[in-house]
Amino acid sequence: MRPLVAVAALLIFAGLSFAAGGYFGPEVRQLFSPKTETSAPVTANPALPSASTVPENPAATTLAPGGGSEDLSSLLDEQNPYLESKKLTAYADSLSADGVARAVQDMGGHTSNPNLSVALPILMGRWLQLDAKGARAAAQKNTDPTMRRMMLANIYGALAGADPDSALHDAQQLPDNQEREAAIDAVIGHVTAQDPAKALAMRQGLQNPQARQSVFEIFSQWANKDLTQATQAALQLTDSQQRNVALAAISGNLSQKDTASALAWIKQLPTEQMRTNAESSLIGSLATRDPQAATAYIDSLPEGMEKNRLSQSIAFQWAQNDSQAALAWTQKLPPSQFKNIALQQIVSAWAEHDPKSAAAYAQSLPNTQQKSSIIQGIVSQWAQNDVQGALAWAQTLPSNQAKNQALQQVVASWVQTDPQAAEAYAENLPPGTAKNNMIASVVSQVASQDIKGALDLVNKFTSGRAKDNALQSIAFQWAQNDPKAALDYGKDLPAGAGRNNFLRSVASQWFSSDPASGVEWLKGLPEDATKERLIEGVAFQWAQSDPDSAAAYVSSMPAGQGRTNLINAVANQMAGDDPAKALTWANQLPEGESKTMAVANVVSQWAANDPVAAATYVQGLPESPARDRAMQSIVGNWAQNDPGGAAQWAANFPESPGKNNAFSMIASSWANVDAPGASDWLMQLPAGAPKDSAIFSFSNQIFNDDPQDAYTWSESIGDANQRNNDVFMILHRWMRNDPATATAFVQKSSLPDDRKSSLLQSQH
Repeated sequence: MRPLVAVAALLIFAGLSFAAGGYFGPEVRQLFSPKTETSAPVTANPALPSASTVPENPAATTLAPGGGSEDLSSLLDEQNPYLESKKLTAYADSLSADGVARAVQDMGGHTSNPNLSVALPILMGRWLQLDAKGARAAAQKNTDPTMRRMMLANIYGALAGADPDSALHDAQQLPDNQEREAAIDAVIGHVTAQDPAKALAMRQGLQNPQARQSVFEIFSQWANKDLTQATQAALQLTDSQQRNVALAAISGNLSQKDTASALAWIKQLPTEQMRTNAESSLIGSLATRDPQAATAYIDSLPEGMEKNRLSQSIAFQWAQNDSQAALAWTQKLPPSQFKNIALQQIVSAWAEHDPKSAAAYAQSLPNTQQKSSIIQGIVSQWAQNDVQGALAWAQTLPSNQAKNQALQQVVASWVQTDPQAAEAYAENLPPGTAKNNMIASVVSQVASQDIKGALDLVNKFTSGRAKDNALQSIAFQWAQNDPKAALDYGKDLPAGAGRNNFLRSVASQWFSSDPASGVEWLKGLPEDATKERLIEGVAFQWAQSDPDSAAAYVSSMPAGQGRTNLINAVANQMAGDDPAKALTWANQLPEGESKTMAVANVVSQWAANDPVAAATYVQGLPESPARDRAMQSIVGNWAQNDPGGAAQWAANFPESPGKNNAFSMIASSWANVDAPGASDWLMQLPAGAPKDSAIFSFSNQIFNDDPQDAYTWSESIGDANQRNNDVFMILHRWMRNDPATATAFVQKSSLPDDRKSSLLQSQH
């Protein structure tokens, strides 16, 4: 089942409030465990009919094998939503508990059908009415993880209708992390429809308040009920990512009613970052409904990074409904990194419904990194619906890293539908990196359902570094459900990089889902190299989940890489929300490399959204290593999205190594998105070290696409030593890839004879 369909299904389950057919009454209360006894078994309600005591509806005697007047497949193919709901309700009413059980079991073969999101709540509602205990037992025993998660979500949504607090308490006792979150989302989704404020309080009161999707749904519905109250509640959220999600939900909701009012609402938000995120959500929502209106708005904006960023948002949303139109529009955009990403997303959406045409388009592209990325997107989509077709196409690709990555993605999808076949395919590959990566892919998928089985595969097929890599793929899955057990396992691994990476992966996932427990565990560790490496690994997740506790912990840490990583993570997280606050915090740190890097990272984050403001701020700082590093950060970030603007700013730098580095970064980024434009810029630069540095980066960036042009540019470097080094580097790469052609250029190059001989002899 595609992830987006699964998420949509769970949201619809919550939104329906499980009211189909008026099925739910007091009997669902019998499913609650006592709040004070979380492990107490579920007991049956003596007054509740069992499957054996409920007779079939007399009308059911002439039903199809599934128990209804139409078979389940035809009901799921109904295109009219009203008729579908009506027919499904009548179908469910005709069934006994055993009949519903069979129907739900049959639905396991239709998990990719979007109508499942309507059918399953109705059938589960009927089942809960007839045999609540049996429905829950069947859900817990279902061997299909997707179906089990959906069934439990329906059950807990139903329980929320009777007693939401008890339902939430009960849902939190589920052992599986994904099932627990699905059940919690279903409960909160039910509450959201009646009381968004209470739903938010319930979500925030959980140990892990990180489920972005439920926050989005809460605020989307809240904005319908009370825009002012919803906005105030969103602005008061302390988690910056949750706040961005909440504001995006409100913006998207408003855009469906009146774009002008939505834009006015965005303008009154207090920070630039909030306004930027909300505007992206608005434009994305508008592009889904009316792409022409969205593109007209974009056309009215001045050229620059903001326009490029919003163009990417439009292209992505538009492609969900009309990939061809989105592709035609995006191809006309000026070169930028945003355009490249948009093209990848569009072709991926195209491959979802017509992978062969998308593949033909990809094959027509020049051989660049952009083409490789597009191929990965196509294979990923294709393999979800047709593993064998995707595998056959991936095997026709030229033998290179892109082919290996494509095959790896196919196997990752294959193992979900036929793990034995996928395992056999990977096992029969010749030894090497490709085989190791395939096995790691199989292991990762198996680990999502069976940790022991995944560990058995690792021990059977891998050793050395390949085993370390395979264990890494298990670490993430294991940590989602039982991080303490995973860490205990990791501690017993042989000392070395594999052990350290495994422990870091587990701890990182734990800090993402439950930072409070992770911090308490971390505090109990001895101050040694293992703890230092673990902090290095969890810094990002810790700062993202709980930046205040991470910032407070910094002051208690000894100097080292762990402390530096945590400082940078906190600075980055704060900068995404409030650059001024982040700079205030970073500037109070003791002088040293950690402070220098923290200030640079904050400024880099700021430059991603407003490079002019960030540049103005940095130019006002006193001369210092922190200022120099910050200027480099601005250039690097600015150049990725607006290399021309970055070049104009860097041209005013004094002659220095800093200016040389700035020109080098600009040339590399510019060549990546618009090589002709970068070439024009280089030709008008005055001779000198900054130009030489820029040419060096430019020639190496364009080598894969045009080695002869790269060589020609390298020969134009003014400084003799740098020219010789760059020419030698370019020709050395060329001799490895195409010695026949490269040999002629080696012989006529400006290199000294001894370096020419070195290149020519390297092929013998």
